[in-house]
Amino acid sequence: RRARLSTASVVGAAAVDYVLGTATLVPLIVVTGVATPLPDWARHALLVTSIGATLGVALVFLFRPDRGGEGEEEPAAEPGLVARLRSGLAAVHEPLALARAFAWGLAGWGAELVIAWFTLSAVGLEPTVPLAALAVVATAAANAVAVSPGNAGPFELAAMLPLAGAGVAAEPALAFALLLHVVHLAPSAAIGGWVLLREARTSSGGAGEAGGDAEALRAGREAR
Repeated sequence: RRARLSTASVVGAAAVDYVLGTATLVPLIVVTGVATPLPDWARHALLVTSIGATLGVALVFLFRPDRGGEGEEEPAAEPGLVARLRSGLAAVHEPLALARAFAWGLAGWGAELVIAWFTLSAVGLEPTVPLAALAVVATAAANAVAVSPGNAGPFELAAMLPLAGAGVAAEPALAFALLLHVVHLAPSAAIGGWVLLREARTSSGGAGEAGGDAEALRAGREAR
């Protein structure tokens, strides 16, 4: 709202972000497969992710707006919402921006690997890159189909899956899953809570100023 951006265009931009995030997961799974034999679920995840990323990229390029902003005239039946959604895909015309976003996506998955590595060590398990990578892939797949608040439950089951395949007992596997989830949720909750409190103060201050202005106007009318 503050930037005066259309909600639909922001949703379109978020779609580009989602497609890029999915596409950057494919190299992680491939590299993991080079380091260690992939279990069946990981091979299926690679197949689904590759297909989803390919379809997503194709759709984004298909529905991207015209480069100059002046395209063919929209059909009369097409709602303005569609045009605003397409405007959010304008980044497709910026190869450098896409390359930077892709690089940040790879860096993000690298950070996830580091988090999983240290979480394995924190619960007394021997950390390995293949095991940490499989945990990241499993939880990423679970997050893609999140159905519960904070993805509680499916996230833990997904995090425990690769550890069970590696012969880790249920108790330390559950401890790893719970700690990994807390490490992801706690910073987001803290930062998000701070932002919400700040926004609440800003909104209440604006409302107070508006109320004061209204009182001043009423007082001026009564004086006249």
